[in-house]
Amino acid sequence: MDDGRDFSVNILSIDVGGTHIKALANGQSEVRKVESGPSMTAAMMVEAVKRMTADWSYDVVSIGYPGPVVHGAPVKEPANLAPGWVGFDFAAALGRPVRIINDAAMQALGSDQGGRMLFLGLGTGLGSAMVVNGRVEPLELAHLPYKRKRSYEDVVGLRGLRRIGKKKWRREVSVVIAQLANALEPDYVVIGGGNAKLLAELPSNARLGDNANAFLGGFRLWADSASADQAWTGAERRIVDSPEEIVLAAAAEFYLQAISAVGNAGVFRVALSGGSTPRGLYELLASDPTWRTHIPWYRTHVFWGDERHVPPDHTDSNFRSANDGFLASVPMPQANIHRVHGEMPDAAEAAADYERELGDQFRLAKGELPRFDLIVLGLGEDGHTASLFPGTRALWEKQHLVVSHRVDQVAGDRITLTAPVLNNAACIMFMVSGVHKARALAATLEGPHEPDHWPAQMIKPTRGRLIWLLDRAAAQGLSAPNKG
Repeated sequence: MDDGRDFSVNILSIDVGGTHIKALANGQSEVRKVESGPSMTAAMMVEAVKRMTADWSYDVVSIGYPGPVVHGAPVKEPANLAPGWVGFDFAAALGRPVRIINDAAMQALGSDQGGRMLFLGLGTGLGSAMVVNGRVEPLELAHLPYKRKRSYEDVVGLRGLRRIGKKKWRREVSVVIAQLANALEPDYVVIGGGNAKLLAELPSNARLGDNANAFLGGFRLWADSASADQAWTGAERRIVDSPEEIVLAAAAEFYLQAISAVGNAGVFRVALSGGSTPRGLYELLASDPTWRTHIPWYRTHVFWGDERHVPPDHTDSNFRSANDGFLASVPMPQANIHRVHGEMPDAAEAAADYERELGDQFRLAKGELPRFDLIVLGLGEDGHTASLFPGTRALWEKQHLVVSHRVDQVAGDRITLTAPVLNNAACIMFMVSGVHKARALAATLEGPHEPDHWPAQMIKPTRGRLIWLLDRAAAQGLSAPNKG
């Protein structure tokens, strides 16, 4: 298998499945496999792999695991294998350094050809992952509700195939592909897994994957390690026709970040913004069953990027903008809503109070920054974002997480997260629409670096993604609309 790369180490790639354990080392041409099934434990898998690869030389190991993986370790026992995988020391048992990733994510990584790719694996269950510009995100869609109290996996996994037969199963697979592609807006869809070969035809934007790509993904886990941070940084620009399409794209990103964060850490922390365009996102998330049903609200914690110095029921309150018709309408515990107490008489005390709240919620040591999974931002006509306004002292604040300051442009006090906090997020998503934003957008993205005049230029994530969702009216002043 030729990836066009020079691997500096010998890598053994293991694909753990519900019916077989398969292995391949780079430099080898033969995939070796052994049957698995409901009696297969992690220890048995290791012994079987050692036996069937005894004549191979390898320095490190990649494992594609059929379940959620957090910080490189399984966190849930596999549905179709025996218990004993969670907490198992694979590195000690194999005698080599080991990297573990969700099995669908490993095949997705091996199938990646750039852009935004949705991978669906039709095997014993349903594997799912997104790869965006080289960054892989396991989705774990299999057990989400689909219809008639059945999950996606119940319908398009092996159980569904056996229950409803090949003809109906093919129709259900087509519906699922269309539904997920519509929600997640990939550039293309790759269908892998052992049952992908049973499909008679595919949608125009889909192609069959090669199961051998799982091994390639395992090789890439090690080959790309030196450039992994680069895959997480940089800016993406997506230009659509209307504000409504911005909202749809933003909903898909919100969902992806939520599923990824909960899968990796058990919690999704998002900071919201005020403004009319983000308000459209909030209304869609609350009203559209696609999002309302599938987003893990009980694991979602909501914060704000900035707030006015007003009570929560004031018409200018960013909290009220998000709460009315959104937070009040989704099944999110009240304890998960962390608002700025703008009703405090002193704006500085409100900022200090919110900084303490961040420290408590993120369990921060002195000098640490919170790392939000997603921050939603807008762009003002003057280039401000959050409440970082041109020419204000808040722009250069580095000692505090949250500050208050008087903003002469709006004749009022504002409370805002500081730039270092914003830039520490895993993902920052700007939503910008309208011709009235065109000048500020062009200056921010393509003008001279003048953050004191155009504060949004300060937003450059240190270890995360930066996404600009733009409509054509706002993007009309850009000379290179597709440039990151």
